[in-house]
Amino acid sequence: MIILNRDDIVSKGDFRGRGTVADILEAGLAAVDPYSNTRRLIRIEKGKLIIGGCPEMDLSGYGDEVIDLSRVGDIFVIGAGKTVQRQARALEDALGSRLTAGAVTIKIGE
Repeated sequence: MIILNRDDIVSKGDFRGRGTVADILEAGLAAVDPYSNTRRLIRIEKGKLIIGGCPEMDLSGYGDEVIDLSRVGDIFVIGAGKTVQRQARALEDALGSRLTAGAVTIKIGE
């Protein structure tokens, strides 16, 4: 659940209408969630990092990128921007102990 105060929002006025609007908003927010979208695009299979596997999200037109992790030394994550925290978390969760270090820059207070 992304909307943390959903119960409070739908407990007043037009319960059914508010519930429907909350459901629509929840679905929209889930569809653009940087964490889940990044996790959908990256996975490790048989020692290989696969980036892709989601043709509808392939903006490059080149298909999947496959990286043999046995041929890779250190892995660093570097990023900046509004969604970088959730994207970096997704990379950390996918790569686990294979991730060496990283740095992200975000707006103060995020």
